[in-house]
Amino acid sequence: MNTWDDMQFWSSKEWEIVQERLDKDIFNPARESIFAAFDATPLDKVKVAILGQDPYPDPRLATGLAFSIPEDIQGFPPTLDTIFKEYCNDLHLPYPSSGDLRPWCSRGVFLYNVIPTCDSYRSLSNDWPEWSVLSREVVETLCKEGVVIVLLGRKARELRDIVNYYEVLTPKENILIELCHPSTRAIANAKTEAKFLGSRLFSRANEALVTLGRGTIDWRL
Repeated sequence: MNTWDDMQFWSSKEWEIVQERLDKDIFNPARESIFAAFDATPLDKVKVAILGQDPYPDPRLATGLAFSIPEDIQGFPPTLDTIFKEYCNDLHLPYPSSGDLRPWCSRGVFLYNVIPTCDSYRSLSNDWPEWSVLSREVVETLCKEGVVIVLLGRKARELRDIVNYYEVLTPKENILIELCHPSTRAIANAKTEAKFLGSRLFSRANEALVTLGRGTIDWRL
């Protein structure tokens, strides 16, 4: 398999069901952006996959890229602010002036929400079993590529069993990093070993890439 288009989901009954739902209602992000993550980072270019929960519930912010917001938005949502605080502390870089994370995608970072849509202002409203089928195949596909897989939050971390399965089949071909979601609520409730702030996510991902022989990511924004 060389492209996201080759996934079996696109010819499945689950995809038919999802399309019927998408035809009836308006969701976040806009329909043409739902799979922006696949377009922004082709499968053969993925080095680090960062998997979040679902889109920003504010329709102004959802882009189809996990955690990214439109470049013209002033004022960042708390989740992105947390990511940027860790970015600054970990990499000793200045706080970004834009919340547009597309530069990461062009360098091999796949930004994907395991629940790709939500109703406006209602987080987790589209936690459909059909989306789970897609996301499980996404993770399985990534595991065949030899990448760093970052699972952020409870919903994403439910997919760890797939990564662990492939670790048994092909040891040391992927590296898994599990952390709490960078939302304010998740950070307050996270166990010490899974806390996002202080996790050194970005430098840890680069260290893991070096272990895999995949080079590093230039995280500068």
